[in-house]
Amino acid sequence: PLGGTSRWAHCPRGFAQRQVDALEREHGVTLKMGFETEFVLFEQRGQGGPLGGDATYCGAEKYAHASAFLEELVESLASAGIGVEQLHAESAPGQFEVSTGYEDALTAADNVVLTRAVISTLALDHNLRASFSPKPFAACAGNGVHAHFSLWRNGENQFGDAAQRNSFLAGVLESAPALAAICSSSPLSYERLQPSTWSGAWHAYGAYNRECCLRLIPHEGHAEFKAVDASANPYLVAGCIAASGNHGIRNALSLPVEQLTDPATSGGVMQDGTECASLPGSLEAALEALCAESSGAPLREALGPDAVAAFCAAKRLEHALAAEHDVEKRRSLYKFRY
Repeated sequence: PLGGTSRWAHCPRGFAQRQVDALEREHGVTLKMGFETEFVLFEQRGQGGPLGGDATYCGAEKYAHASAFLEELVESLASAGIGVEQLHAESAPGQFEVSTGYEDALTAADNVVLTRAVISTLALDHNLRASFSPKPFAACAGNGVHAHFSLWRNGENQFGDAAQRNSFLAGVLESAPALAAICSSSPLSYERLQPSTWSGAWHAYGAYNRECCLRLIPHEGHAEFKAVDASANPYLVAGCIAASGNHGIRNALSLPVEQLTDPATSGGVMQDGTECASLPGSLEAALEALCAESSGAPLREALGPDAVAAFCAAKRLEHALAAEHDVEKRRSLYKFRY
């Protein structure tokens, strides 16, 4: 608190803390998270093209162009107390991904904020500029900030408790259309959330299925919500995942049928013959889902009416302003916004 003992009711970090505390108080579990931050490096402090041109996914050429920057990035994050689990070249030109270490949810959110700041600062030191835009290129994969998570008790991963895990995941999946407004909160985010791009565009879950918004990774004991990008506030992401998962445990929700393949290859049909819906196709549609009784109620209850009203007003204005431009202009406007 600044200048007193009261806390601002709408502090995003405070919101995340309350939701994490509720999980621990009600169910005796701690939410741990880790984030994968994708970014594109542009030469000449953003005036040039992507670093390394069209070098391929995990290609040695991409590492060679960025080796000095990448080495310093790992060293700088380590000096800030942030462990790097993985750092590799991604599929888009000049694109890399850094996965920061698994921590309690608030520390993980703190770390992703600091990681982004370190990347941006170091890039300028190397005569580069980093873009975290959800969709910097028309024909290439966009930048995500995938959120990995699991539940822990007394230092042990509780995702082996299938009943509790599945209810938590069912809560997250039920809220996924509303979560899209929080986790993919720019108009350009929905250029990224497209089928068959590993962005998690489908409202479904599956083990190891990168096309589903919710991916279970059993051998590592955690799940991943893929429909997150850098337009999102990481504290709202952590808090809303905690709140939606808590809703699932409270109500003993069950997961639907698992999606084993890319729904786009089966005409959007699930294994049981039912339709596989996609996540909202625009920021406006995601905001409608947040305000809808079916998918948005748990998040609205957790956030509170004032925060929801303020968030939706700001995002509807952003949507309206972005709609004044064609998609190429929007990409230009958002290129270095995040």
